[in-house]
Formats: sequence, C-alpha cells, structure tokens
Amino acid sequence: MNTRLRYHVKYAILEGALPYERSHGMSIFAHCAGDYRLSKLFNNAIVDVSTMVMKKILVNYKGFEDVSTLVDMGGNKGASLSMIISKYPTIRGINFDLPHVSVFHNWDDEHCIKFMKNCYAALPDHGKVIACEIFIPTIPETNDVARMAYNYDTFMMVTCNVRERTKLEFEALGKAAGFEGFRVACSAYDFKVMEFLKKN
Repeated sequence: MNTRLRYHVKYAILEGALPYERSHGMSIFAHCAGDYRLSKLFNNAIVDVSTMVMKKILVNYKGFEDVSTLVDMGGNKGASLSMIISKYPTIRGINFDLPHVSVFHNWDDEHCIKFMKNCYAALPDHGKVIACEIFIPTIPETNDVARMAYNYDTFMMVTCNVRERTKLEFEALGKAAGFEGFRVACSAYDFKVMEFLKKN
C-alpha cells in the first residue's frame, strides 16, 4: 500500500472517508484519467496479472467449452478475451470496457447487484456470468492465500472505499440479482472462477 495512504486509513475506518481522495485530492480513476504515465502503469499491471491468471484459468476451467458468445465486461484492452478466443475460436467475443472500469472488485453491493441484474436480463435462459475474484476467508486465517486476500482488501478500502468478499457474499449478490445457481468452478492461483447461472 502506498505510504501516503497509510496516514489516512483511520479516516476510512472512523468516518468512511476515502484515503486515496484525502491523500491525492481525487479518486484513483480521476487520477489515472489525468495522468498518462499512471494510467499506463495501472493498465499494464492489470494486463500482466490478468494474463498470468488467464493462462492458469485456461488450463483449469472447462466452462468456456459450451459458450457461443462471450462478453468481457471491464475487459481493459481485451488481452484475456483474446487468450480465450485463441483457445476456443468458435466463441464470438465482445470486449466491453470504459475508461478505468472493473467489475465486482471496485463496487459496493448495490452497484454489483445492479450490474448483475443487467447481465441477467441480457443473458439467454441457460446463460451464465463467469467471474474471477479473490475470496476473503469466512473465518480469519493466516496462510499465504488469506494474507494476499487481506492485502487486496486493504488496498481496495484505501483506493475505492470498497472491500473484497467471501464466497457466501458473492453467492448472495447473484441471488439478489435473480440468478438461480452459483458454483465455484476452479481456482487459478489465489483467484476463484465463479459461475452465476441464470437457470439452475
């Protein structure tokens, strides 16, 4: 975590303030939008992590085999989608992104449910939302995977005033949006690949 942000963590806890905005005078997304070097660094970091994780997903996850159309929401420059289509060339891929957008990870429950409801409405009856996220342990743990999740959680608190979620919290988001089924299909390093099924 950026050292400047550490001085503002107490305001996030006590007042609900956003440490990044207190420290920099703007949100991380506004900062990226106005600073080409920061934006490039931010996007390259996302692409690097996404590429590493997607390589592992393509080995472990078989859920793309029955997909005809895949929309990558918040797909950045399309690196992950390109990797998927390279392995599954019959998939029609659509990369949907706006400047500095991410899904689930950057949003509170209310916005995630709204997003999921929109996905639900757009999906065919047997469609699914596939998401890859880190889970916070339901019961506090001290292993390396848990420590990584807590680091992500803290980073999200100080930059976006949101948090990582447990498996049960992700499942609850899907149910609140109308999805009948939920399953964790596989792991890719510390990330979990989830499927939200429109019909069970």
